[in-house]
Amino acid sequence: MAGSVLARVGASASLVIILVAGAVLAGGSVAAVLLATVDHTPAAEQDVVESADVELVRCGQNLRRMAAGLRVTNASSAPSDYFIDLEFVRRGAAEVIEVVSVVIEDVEPGAARREPVLSTTPPPARFDCRVGDVDRLAA
Repeated sequence: MAGSVLARVGASASLVIILVAGAVLAGGSVAAVLLATVDHTPAAEQDVVESADVELVRCGQNLRRMAAGLRVTNASSAPSDYFIDLEFVRRGAAEVIEVVSVVIEDVEPGAARREPVLSTTPPPARFDCRVGDVDRLAA
């Protein structure tokens, strides 16, 4: 009986070692893939390039809400998804009234797409629109 308990403990220890080794190998593979796909462009330079793809074409009111129109032109060589923060700000002040997050998916290289944006906040007497953070990711 003692021999069978020791055999089970030995088998369990072997299984644990195999599982740990598998996890280490899988983790290493994931890390290698992540390192190979990470964009090493400096953030400030990347922000300028990605922001250049987004143009604010309209800023006004619609349905008693602040409204804007965006045009996104994919200047990269791959289909891309865009994550854009559009900011509605009080004119003459640095106060942000509302930030609307906009997602535009699968824009082909060289293609342009228009996107209307509507706030949830009623507009003040005077406001402006501006493009905030822009992230472009290969689709």
